[in-house]
Amino acid sequence: MIRRLATGAVALAGLAAQSGRGNEPCAGIDRTLAELTNVVVHEKIDRYCRAHGRVKKLDTFDATVEILDGTEQYSEVRRKDQLFPGVLQVGGLWSFGEIATLLRTTGDALRERADQADALQFRFPAASRRWFVTVDSRVYWLDFEGEAWISRGTGEVHRICWISAPLPVNSGVDRVHWTVDFQTVDIAGRTFNVPEEAVYQVTHPGGDRTEWNLTRFSDYARYGSSVSLSFGP
Repeated sequence: MIRRLATGAVALAGLAAQSGRGNEPCAGIDRTLAELTNVVVHEKIDRYCRAHGRVKKLDTFDATVEILDGTEQYSEVRRKDQLFPGVLQVGGLWSFGEIATLLRTTGDALRERADQADALQFRFPAASRRWFVTVDSRVYWLDFEGEAWISRGTGEVHRICWISAPLPVNSGVDRVHWTVDFQTVDIAGRTFNVPEEAVYQVTHPGGDRTEWNLTRFSDYARYGSSVSLSFGP
């Protein structure tokens, strides 16, 4: 979901989709989703804007993300000493859903393919209602294309990329581009294939103004062990 604020900035949320039956191209995604139960991770979000050829870093946020029953739950959303009740209370561009939601929706698309390759393309029409933006309280369902890089040998996910078709001119948003890179980490003595870094970018009409978030994921841990997370300003 993208929400246009009075300042003209935007904020995002992914829309969770229903999982279907699995096949080889998305077996790695299914395995990752099955393993990402009771997992907690730290996010660091750096926000940028490019206008008139100049790039400006806007601010930095920290957040704690818990994966519960296949969905992301956010807490400890903080900018320096300012604590927010949740991501929806943060103004400006914000992305969430990079872990479970993005994987699940991509897996749904790949389930329809019978071929196997290191790069897999797919498309969801706006009518499928998988991803949407909200601009000044108006909802726009996105027609978007995606591509997934999945190892044929191990089933590990390396990268997922989504890019929307152009939105209506009156939305104030041209395109939305979302890329998530994955890594292999050890969590409580087991190996997991999880997001490492994500870039969420919004281009405005005319192409002269772009906003993006760079999100880094770290300190993955499982519930049931002794975990203490503390993020300074």
